[in-house]
Amino acid sequence: MVRRILLTLTAFAFVLAGAASSASAWRMGNDPTDPGMDPAHTISLIWETSGTPDLCLSESDPSRQVLYVVLEATNPRIFGVDLTILFDLNESATVGYDELDYVGGREWSNPSIGQSPDGAGLTLYRDSNGVSEGLVTHFGVAFASGIEHATVTLGSIVFNVNQSALDNGIDILPTIDPRFDNGVFGLDGNDLAKRGLVAFEGASVKRLPEPTTALLLVGGLAMMGWAGARRSD
Repeated sequence: MVRRILLTLTAFAFVLAGAASSASAWRMGNDPTDPGMDPAHTISLIWETSGTPDLCLSESDPSRQVLYVVLEATNPRIFGVDLTILFDLNESATVGYDELDYVGGREWSNPSIGQSPDGAGLTLYRDSNGVSEGLVTHFGVAFASGIEHATVTLGSIVFNVNQSALDNGIDILPTIDPRFDNGVFGLDGNDLAKRGLVAFEGASVKRLPEPTTALLLVGGLAMMGWAGARRSD
């Protein structure tokens, strides 16, 4: 009987742990301007550490983190991408200071598919007072012969994470800012994003959740059951 209780409590602990981890995962769906659409291409952000758009950090984790910009192309063929990366989207309204400090980044080359940086170079946009507005502009990559039906990494961006400021909001988003960008262009330079053919998926970074009271209780009961089982043996 004691062993049966022990097995039940242990299984319950695993279920709760799985729920806690899955609850931290989220992924933006389609183009925020039209959530119901099903676009042909997707530009997403993937953390190097987690391999997903979601990153949970403990206090012991390194503050410097690398984020990859990934294109999933179908058709029509894409000949170039020119984006702005938004970050610290809601910090000014919620916590009053930044979660992320931009360190640097680069667009990648891949001669095997004719991929090369567009030459403009990444720029951290600042206002007239020199204050960062959370915009990395001119993230641009060209494809000499176009690309379709492929997944490629366009480049990487490095941030320092301020863990004392972490929340659970959307932190980073690739987008098209008409002040700086040409968009995602196909044959003859037509902007595929304006035609609703490109989805933009964001990324988040947050603090690793502490063990919940329920998990601690289950763990304690499991240990008590284990000790009782040993005595009965």
